[in-house]
Amino acid sequence: MSFSVTKNGSVDVEVDGSGTLITPQGTFDDVLRIKTTETYQMIGLPPLPGSSTSGTIVTYSFISADFPGVYLLEYSTLEDGINAPVIDISYADVSKCWIQN
Repeated sequence: MSFSVTKNGSVDVEVDGSGTLITPQGTFDDVLRIKTTETYQMIGLPPLPGSSTSGTIVTYSFISADFPGVYLLEYSTLEDGINAPVIDISYADVSKCWIQN
């Protein structure tokens, strides 16, 4: 069995904060917070052809020039209007980062 799904939407990205970040992995100065908001609609979901759902994913990513290419903290919420919101939080283990200014 196969089916086709169409996904439409938009992604907005903005730097909306800066300062000191305190996490279980440590305290980091001069950190930027990046907010990404993805809104989407998926059409063609089984079991009914043409059925759809929509949702929003908001992610906050925290970065520092001291750890290029590493998200020190990432916090995401997914709300699809059907299920309870899903929250995902992840921290970088900076002790394993080999690149540091």
